[in-house]
This record gives sequence, structure tokens and C-alpha cells, in this order.
Amino acid sequence: MAVTRKLTAAQTESVKRLLQLPASTLMAEMRVEVSKQTLQLRESFLLFAATVKDLVAAYGTGLPLARACRETAIWHHQLAFGEQVSAFGRTSFDAGSEDGQFLELMNGNLCRQLDQAVQAADRQFSDDYTARLVRIAEANVYFLLLANGAEERVMVVSSMAAERGLAPGSVLSAAEFAEGLRALPPVVGLNLAGK
Repeated sequence: MAVTRKLTAAQTESVKRLLQLPASTLMAEMRVEVSKQTLQLRESFLLFAATVKDLVAAYGTGLPLARACRETAIWHHQLAFGEQVSAFGRTSFDAGSEDGQFLELMNGNLCRQLDQAVQAADRQFSDDYTARLVRIAEANVYFLLLANGAEERVMVVSSMAAERGLAPGSVLSAAEFAEGLRALPPVVGLNLAGK
């Protein structure tokens, strides 16, 4: 599996510098011995944003799901201390800039779920497929949109809607994904699928 866009070498070095100090602090909080573990920058994904309504509408009109995904200026970076991915960082880059801005550094389930999804996608999909990391904020769902020409598959990375067909690790067709999104309950009175 290939990513849709990669950081330049200068941007990668900027990310490493930006995340080094916050990562050292996080390592201490996690009780990781800094002398024995070094911070490794693993995958970096440009983060895309989408809404349930836009994804369902795109599928319903025969458009690719990718058309409903908007590129953000945020990069999501998988971080490993030693061999295990155990944190993620986020940075942003202004258009054409080689120097990034630090946004956040966190540990939690998302980094581990994305690591598992990346490993599974690498096993199941060839490098002919491009991957986008997409966040649906109002539904608290992250997914990899895997595309090879007109074919699109969705690998659910993180979701609290497993009973609605959106279990983490699931690989779904566009139709199955749209159906799972339609089944989401309203959030604070909002009809997410626009029914």
C-alpha cells in the first residue's frame, strides 16, 4: 500500500525536531527508559476530513468516496519507542514550507489501531493501492480509504460503532461502508446521514 502524499526529506527532519522534546516528556510519563529506547518516526499520513453526510451522498450519487474527503494541513505521525508503536504526533505545514508546526503528541488506542491497520493493509493490498487516513469527527471514526483506480475499499481503523458494521479492522466495500454510516445513531439531535 502506498500513501497519497509523502513528506519531503526536509519536512521529515522538521517533524523529528518538533516531536523530539515532547516525545521525551511523554516517554518519561509512560515510564519508558529514554536511554534504552529511541524515538522512531514510522508512517506519516496527511490527514483528510469527511462528514457522514458527504460520504453517504457521494456513494449515493455514484461518486468516489475520495471526493467527499477534504485534505487538511495536518500530518499524523506514528511514533515508536523501540519496536512498538505507542504514540502519535501531529504537525502542520504551510503550503510549500519545509518547517512544520507542532500540534499535539498523544498515546492511546488510535496509534495501536492504526499500526494494526497499516500492517493488515500492507498484507492485503498491493502498492497499486493508495491510502488516505480520513477522520469523521462527528462520528469519532478513523478509516483508511484504499483506492486502486476506480476501486475503493475502506479499512476501519478506529470506531465505537462495531455493532453498526464499522468494527476496527473491518475491510468494507464503499456500499458496506455507506450502509454502516447510515446506521449510525443521531448525535445530540443531528441526523448524521442526512436522512
